[in-house]
Amino acid sequence: MELKTPDLLARQRAAIVREADQRGIAEVLTAGTFEEALHTLSLQARLAVGAHQCAISYVPLGDLHAAIHTHSFSTKYAKYNTYDVMPSGQGIWGLVVRDKKAVLMSAAELSAHPMWANFSGLKDARGLGHPPMRGWLAVPVLRSNGDLLGVLQLSDKDGDADFTTTDLDLLSHLAQLVQTTFELHYVNQQLAKRTDDLRRSRDELEQRVLERTVQLESIVRDLKQALEEIKTLRGLIPICAWCKKIRDDSGFWQHLESYLRTHTEAEFTHGLCPECLEQKTSELGKFPPARGP
Repeated sequence: MELKTPDLLARQRAAIVREADQRGIAEVLTAGTFEEALHTLSLQARLAVGAHQCAISYVPLGDLHAAIHTHSFSTKYAKYNTYDVMPSGQGIWGLVVRDKKAVLMSAAELSAHPMWANFSGLKDARGLGHPPMRGWLAVPVLRSNGDLLGVLQLSDKDGDADFTTTDLDLLSHLAQLVQTTFELHYVNQQLAKRTDDLRRSRDELEQRVLERTVQLESIVRDLKQALEEIKTLRGLIPICAWCKKIRDDSGFWQHLESYLRTHTEAEFTHGLCPECLEQKTSELGKFPPARGP
């Protein structure tokens, strides 16, 4: 087995960083899904700094419910590759999420920190616990306006060494490179959400227009039917100047009442106007009273 000297390791790590600088982290992560890109990034960061554990989390605006997490482990922690308990933002991890500042701790400093909590109780459904952490290096990934987009973190540096400020600078540099990718993904998410909102609004509007159209069509049908049922008299009506009968379209003369009943919805009740009543009473008075048998 070939042993790698510190100088060789340093050159290899520098080459990884140079590749990210030259090609751009977006080009390095072009293939596959966003989750696959995060996994590639975590591998790049772990190899660049030289650590056994790397985890990267996309946490848009600090919303852990919408977070996407992935990790890269060396063969030392291979059995933890299937560990799937998601961070809750509590405990020591909350330092980076809450304060949006980088954290550099040795193993001793980590275990002595008041916010440190043993992860032994965080077991997944299969009973696999959280991988042990030996030292911790974590940096936030921020939007240009300072909003939190994610966290990049390492644990257990190669050679049982502690992380250094040089490692912190390197990880911070990698976090700046991935910030563009995170920002683009965030913008795409917001555009997708806005598109969905607009699509739902359009569908709701179309549904309301359809319902209103159906209502209007029903109203139009009702009006047409009502118009068809309404009978009206138009134009010149031939009427006898003496008896007041009216000649219909077939040439027959009808009493006024019959004609109007046929051509309108009108009905008649009969009575006498005051003038006719007086006239008829006067006429009746001219006749002698009837005699009995």
